[in-house]
Amino acid sequence: MKEQLRSYNGFIGKHQLGLSLPLEEVRTVLMERRSNPIDYTRNQLCRVFNETFSRGGRFYQGWWQEIPSDLRRYITIDDQLTSELDYSGQHLLLLYALNEDEFPWLRGDIDPYGEENRDLMKQVFVICVNEENREKAIQAIRQEINYSHPDLTSTNQFINPLIDTTIEKHPELSDYFFSGMWAELQHQDSKTPRLLTMF
Repeated sequence: MKEQLRSYNGFIGKHQLGLSLPLEEVRTVLMERRSNPIDYTRNQLCRVFNETFSRGGRFYQGWWQEIPSDLRRYITIDDQLTSELDYSGQHLLLLYALNEDEFPWLRGDIDPYGEENRDLMKQVFVICVNEENREKAIQAIRQEINYSHPDLTSTNQFINPLIDTTIEKHPELSDYFFSGMWAELQHQDSKTPRLLTMF
């Protein structure tokens, strides 16, 4: 793992990563999203594990990982435009695979998170799997709503039905809800390369 990380960082170090957007427009997006300024010198990654080398292991600290999603389409490598490969429903896919169940939305039958408030429902699912009990999940969802969805209410009366809907939508995964599975899933996730592909 050390050699892989050294090799990857060595490769990144040979290239120039930037944004193809004027500075003032970048600043406007950062201010609107309440994001920190971009430190372009942060171009080396590390892996962060949790307790053992089979828990966690995601790559962190690259500036391009921490920018608002609105800016990702403007990332350049050596002044060349890039495209981001998006793995939809990654944690859902991993859990269904671990459970040896079918994931019907791959056939286009359903959206795994639903169409209404999709971004929020995606976070509700991830939180319900990652937290160890319902109370902690409610707190985490409340924080997510207050930060990313200020137009919505963050009362228990609003949050509990979101949790119930998520659990009812995926009965095959009932054993994984409130299981604290985040570290194991992150470890599996860390094995999947996320590449920026030039076009």
